[in-house]
Amino acid sequence: MTLAYILTETDRDIEILRRLLPKKLSQDIQFIAGASSYRGRSLASSLLASRKTPIALVTDADTNKESQIFEKKDLINYVLSQ
Repeated sequence: MTLAYILTETDRDIEILRRLLPKKLSQDIQFIAGASSYRGRSLASSLLASRKTPIALVTDADTNKESQIFEKKDLINYVLSQ
C-alpha cells in the first residue's frame, strides 16, 4: 500500500532520499522521477487531483539567490493549489 508519493527531478534525487529516509518508512512510499521541474509539478498536480494520498515534491531551486528561491517556491505552491 502506498502511503505517500515523493516526486523528484532525477533518479539520483531518489537515491539520496532513499538513503536518508528510514527503510521501514521508504518501503511504503512510491518515488517518481519526473525528469524535469515542470514535469514534476505537472505530475504532482495530477496526483493531487486524482488521489487522496500525500504528495511531496522535491525540486532543486537551481540558484543560491534567496529571492529567486522564494519566487520559485511561491510559484509551485500556487500551481499545486489550483
